[in-house]
Amino acid sequence: MPLLKGREKNFGEIKNCVIDLQPMFFKLTFDTTMFLLFGEEIRVVGKDAEKFVEAFNIAQGCLAQRGRLEACKVCHGTVDEGDKKVIRDQLLNVLLAGRDTTGCCLQWTFPLLARHQDVLAKVREEIKRIVGVGRDAPQPTRDHLKRMTYLNLVIKEVLRLYPSVPVNSREAIRLTTLPLVRPGEGVGYCVYAMHRRKDIYGEDAEEFRPERWEGGALKDVGWGYLPFNGGPRLCLGQEFTLLEVSYTVARMVQVFSKIEVPPGEVLVAVGEEKQNLTLVVSSADGCWVLMKS
Repeated sequence: MPLLKGREKNFGEIKNCVIDLQPMFFKLTFDTTMFLLFGEEIRVVGKDAEKFVEAFNIAQGCLAQRGRLEACKVCHGTVDEGDKKVIRDQLLNVLLAGRDTTGCCLQWTFPLLARHQDVLAKVREEIKRIVGVGRDAPQPTRDHLKRMTYLNLVIKEVLRLYPSVPVNSREAIRLTTLPLVRPGEGVGYCVYAMHRRKDIYGEDAEEFRPERWEGGALKDVGWGYLPFNGGPRLCLGQEFTLLEVSYTVARMVQVFSKIEVPPGEVLVAVGEEKQNLTLVVSSADGCWVLMKS
């Protein structure tokens, strides 16, 4: 499977230590999306890479407030290379969707797995049964990943609790009642809050429990679950994102025999972590876990 070919070498650099996976996940999703966009490896290294990432994050925060910052020029300069503005803007739009949403999903997944060892054990057992575990185990293929039904439920539950785009808006195209919205007026909605509604997901809606998706209890959830939006605005990268996330999780669980909460870390309830909100919601404290090969 060529999805991450040449990009998982950093896994081998992780030894038995406490590590912040957040910057690695964002670098992984950045490199993968750049490869998808341009058809070849586009490397931004050293101080230029640090400057671009910093500017990209600042510009993203600015966009969330419908503003503009000088940092946008740095992002544009990195991607331009003679392309027309409309192409550049579209590429940056896809880069934002490909890097940040996927990176956020990954950086929320591993602390949750570390805190819920029973869930991690079930994921590991499924991976072992379908493709094997250990550094010498075969890399999961697309077919393997489709058969990992429990892993897919885990990712679905992560996206329920931490939808990558937690707040969104749409423009009304006709008069409607919410209680009253006129054509051309904006309608904001909070997916983050909607995904935690107890009338939809039960009294334990604030808790991480992948098993809630088993059976038919939520088969008619419909518009109550919108990690990728819906209708004509359904995210075009949904399948790619889920494939990249499931592959990365499966491969890391294969390679590392233990993924645990770092010693001495003070645990807070799910949803009460320090969060950073721009267009996406990420952890303000990183993604610290104890990895053991």
